[in-house]
This record gives sequence, C-alpha cells and structure tokens, in this order.
Amino acid sequence: MVKISRGKLNTPIGILRATTTQDDYGAVISTFAQVSQTFCEWLPLSANAVIQAHTEGMTITAKLHVDLQTDINQTDQIKNLNDGQIYELITVMPVPTDNKKIIICKVSHV
Repeated sequence: MVKISRGKLNTPIGILRATTTQDDYGAVISTFAQVSQTFCEWLPLSANAVIQAHTEGMTITAKLHVDLQTDINQTDQIKNLNDGQIYELITVMPVPTDNKKIIICKVSHV
C-alpha cells in the first residue's frame, strides 16, 4: 500500500453520529447529526470486491481513504458535502503504516 498523500484528500465529507433526544411526550427520537468535517479520497471499487460482497449478502457502493487521526467509527455515517449523498459505513480499517483509514460503505436509503 502507498502512504496517503494529503493532496489527494480533496472531497469534503461530514461525519454523522447518532444522537438521541426525547420529544415532549418522552418518546426517544434517534437522529444523525454532523459532529465533524474532514476530507477524503474516493477510490474505485473493483468488480471482484462488489461481487464478493454480493455473494456474502452485502452491498458496497463506495471506498474511501481518510486520515488516520479522523474520529470515525463503524456506527457513524458519512455525508458527501459536494452532493449531499449519505453513506452507511460497513467497515473502518485503520492502516497505521500508511497513516490512513480505509472505509467501505454503501448508499443510505434514509
């Protein structure tokens, strides 16, 4: 793998984290709120990865790199700030030797 280049992190994204509140009647309401903003590099998906995920019952639609220091976990969502599309995270894989995290995600149908 190649170390991440700061110049390639050119797409602004928002990190969305689940928050819970209560309405006036005490019902719990879960929503996602943007907790931070950072930049990422969108990567092409290989046909092999898409087919393998499909055979395992998963759908993957995006792969990206973020800086290793980015505060993101598997329960978060990502919002592409260029087009507003929201993605659910499937996995977050830290790669400390390359100073990056690889994120696999799918389009959210919210």
